[in-house]
Amino acid sequence: MQVEALFDALSDTSRRNIVLLLMRDGEQCVCNIYGRLGMSQPKASRHLAVLRDCGLVTARRDGKWMHYRLHPEIPLWCYRILEGMRDGASELVPAAEQNCIPG
Repeated sequence: MQVEALFDALSDTSRRNIVLLLMRDGEQCVCNIYGRLGMSQPKASRHLAVLRDCGLVTARRDGKWMHYRLHPEIPLWCYRILEGMRDGASELVPAAEQNCIPG
């Protein structure tokens, strides 16, 4: 993972909110991500692609839905940056129930 790519990815508020959501709640279906963050599905998918390209998140398909989580092999230096971001952030993403039906 390159430092420049990490900071470029985290320079956007929506992407930071996605990362905070995944850090707090673990793996999420894309429908939960865009629903909870109040964005369109295409916008969420574009942001998730940036996060995937820089190595912050990984995805898996379950039926027609994509599920995203933080990449399990994030370097320690990177995870410490994310922890600092999380610890300094106010509650930006409300907890919510699942709003999609898998499959």
